[in-house]
Amino acid sequence: MSRGEELLPNYQVPIKAFAQAMSIGSNTLRDLWDTVINGAFENDVTSFDPVKDKNNCIIFHESLSRPVDDGGVPHKIYPLVSLYYRHNKHFEMDLCTCNTALINASEKGIKPISLNISVVSALSPEFFTSIKRIIEVHGFAPQDVVFEILEHDVDRGADIGHLLSLKKEGYRFALDDFAVGESHENRLYVFGDLVEFIKFDKSCVRGYLDQIICDEESPKTDENSLIKALTVINRNLGEQKNVSLIAEYVYHRDEIPTLKKLGFDGFQGEYSQKWDQDNRPDEPLAKQPRACDYE
Repeated sequence: MSRGEELLPNYQVPIKAFAQAMSIGSNTLRDLWDTVINGAFENDVTSFDPVKDKNNCIIFHESLSRPVDDGGVPHKIYPLVSLYYRHNKHFEMDLCTCNTALINASEKGIKPISLNISVVSALSPEFFTSIKRIIEVHGFAPQDVVFEILEHDVDRGADIGHLLSLKKEGYRFALDDFAVGESHENRLYVFGDLVEFIKFDKSCVRGYLDQIICDEESPKTDENSLIKALTVINRNLGEQKNVSLIAEYVYHRDEIPTLKKLGFDGFQGEYSQKWDQDNRPDEPLAKQPRACDYE
């Protein structure tokens, strides 16, 4: 029972799904077949990307699934994920990747961690009945786990009563890849009172930062996607919102003051690893390529 496999459903894609997958395209089908027959998750290596606060303290580590074959070559996992979701296998897929992340985090002694789950799994009480048992098996307490709800549309009438109960137990929640658009506003409407963290998508963060860094004379208007997304949050949750805003894809320590002025409390990206290596938080990082460097 140490690895928790007996708690997982059979997550292999049914044979008939391969026939249906022909409509997706031959390359995708071949990638899927290669991934499945090689055991997509037998050699899953989860990387853990730290999310840090303003004081360089780790808030949690995001777990990122990186399945590899016996030779260490990464599997083409996205076709598999796409097919699972297309055939309503969110539950099985999420349980599998979460279980692997918990195994790797337990072996490395990493806590707290975040687990990425689909909107479909988030709205399923049955999913949490299973994942809670797996979490306990691997020695994690509720406060050790943040569930990141992935980008996808959701009905505004969705029932999240079971999630609010989990929050009372100590589990935490985040919205992942928040950006501009109706699906993001719907997700905020449904989960806004639940989540403790909102993580902003690369398109928003890099779009804003690269604009400032590469062209300081360029007008900063509300047309900017990051400003638009922040406006949506303030409009829905209020100025005194009880949520931490996290910027993903922060490449440079000198970008953090700009993000702080916008209200960001957490930062994730290449800078955090560089910061650890240098251990000199007052010194600027070596310049890394930005979008304007290629113009």
